[in-house]
Amino acid sequence: MSAASTTGAGAGAGAEPEPDRWPWDGAVVTDEAPLAKVLRYDHCLIATHDVAASVAFYDKLGFDEVTEENATATDEVTVLRNGAGFALHVVAADEGAADNVNLLMDDAGVKPPGHTHLAFKVPNVAAAKAYLESCGIEISGERGVGGPEVRAVFCRDPSRTVNELERNFSPMVPMEEGAFTRAAIGCGRIDHVGTRVRDMEARFTWYARVLGLTRLVRRYDVNPDVLKNFTPWISRSEADVDVNFIPNCNTNAAEGNVLTRGGALRPGIVYACLDVADVEATKAAYTAAGVDFVDAAALAGAAGGGWELPPSKVKDLGRPSIFVKDPDGSYFRLAQEAVVAPSKKHG
Repeated sequence: MSAASTTGAGAGAGAEPEPDRWPWDGAVVTDEAPLAKVLRYDHCLIATHDVAASVAFYDKLGFDEVTEENATATDEVTVLRNGAGFALHVVAADEGAADNVNLLMDDAGVKPPGHTHLAFKVPNVAAAKAYLESCGIEISGERGVGGPEVRAVFCRDPSRTVNELERNFSPMVPMEEGAFTRAAIGCGRIDHVGTRVRDMEARFTWYARVLGLTRLVRRYDVNPDVLKNFTPWISRSEADVDVNFIPNCNTNAAEGNVLTRGGALRPGIVYACLDVADVEATKAAYTAAGVDFVDAAALAGAAGGGWELPPSKVKDLGRPSIFVKDPDGSYFRLAQEAVVAPSKKHG
């Protein structure tokens, strides 16, 4: 619930972003220098029970299939990219949840840790809602920001992974009926990933130290009844990368990552990839500090060390990258930054 959105009459075609952010008052999580500084979201890996249906769904959200980057002899990944250059890597899940249930979201009494949703900025939430409905996409939820006006809508992909379209603070851009197009979604790349965690204070510190999310944007006293804690805490990097931390986790740490347990992928957001300026320097800093990580190229031999990502479902980016896990087992990939051509389809 942060980062950039679109503005002006050209918003439907991917205009320059304007700020639409949760305010930051200068508070920091820690004064300790971070081991890495993430720059932007690069891509997310999404597992689904139906790749073709998911590709069709995300096409409506502005993502084009990128043929030259798609599945090769060594991987099973379908690459989608939007007009801002952010990508989705879509793979077939090894196991489907019973009755197509979202393992992270759909059981009201069981809330495991993990990446719960993706969020994109839009110029006008009401217009976005009407657009989704015109595409036959069901609205699964709505929210405001301290008032009655709807500031975000939620929808589910065919495997029930949650996507949020939001505009939190800026005035809604006036749009004529039918003017909202797929290109208006996420013109400033992805806004944030929502990640459910167990221990808010400890995780805030871990993310600040390990990923560089040092700016304390939003926090509150959590309810002792953890299932009542729906509102996220937010921290931010110097480069304006936000993660929204969902504090209602109530499962045992020994259960591990429900989407990757046993090396079999289940539907959902398997990992989020963030760019850094220098992967080798990050590796050196992690090694010196004792932070566990694995090179993406070494995943095939790392399963015994607790890295449960099937190598055939992890794309070779053609540039250095590593994986790191937060203390709850949620995966992040850190990749050498690269200039990526955006999708050419904007209508």
